[in-house]
Amino acid sequence: MKILHKTLLILLTLVTLNSCNKTKVSKTTEPSKKEALLFSIDNKNAGQFTISKKVPKNLENKISTEFKTRSKSEEGTTWTENYIEVSENKNELLSCFITDNDSTIVSIIIKSSKFKTANNIGVNSSITAFTEAYPEYAIWYSYVGDVFVIESKSLNIQFVLNKEDFIGNKKALNTSDLVSLKKADFKPNAKIKSINLF
Repeated sequence: MKILHKTLLILLTLVTLNSCNKTKVSKTTEPSKKEALLFSIDNKNAGQFTISKKVPKNLENKISTEFKTRSKSEEGTTWTENYIEVSENKNELLSCFITDNDSTIVSIIIKSSKFKTANNIGVNSSITAFTEAYPEYAIWYSYVGDVFVIESKSLNIQFVLNKEDFIGNKKALNTSDLVSLKKADFKPNAKIKSINLF
């Protein structure tokens, strides 16, 4: 009887310890509510950064900003764009393109997989995950910018696909300014490489 009692006590202790360990693992793998808000994406926001507003000054202490310029050229026209590069611990998160006169954000390019939509889609999400999360989608190519984009009818956001994942007919890409594509035109594991908000 003592052996049975000791065995039951040991089993109960092991089960309890195992449950505690599982609880700890799930707590550390899920982002906190604060972190989820800092890295959420919707039609006009990428965390704390909002289209038509200025770049916030009071950022989390791990997040830094740097003013930059770049030359851009499309269809024979060249111009300079000002933008704020946003990083966390020297890892680039996103770029906020701003107006010349008052630094209002006019567009955002998200480059980090930390940012997610309400349906958990972000940079490095697969085309399959996107189409499951947003069944009403469209895929297109534009030679202006040379980009492949997938977007949802429920979001006003462009999810830019990796060019190397395109396996469709390349000659068809030159038929118009904007070419509609199908999911089958891409590798099954095609990934989102960046996200554009306007």
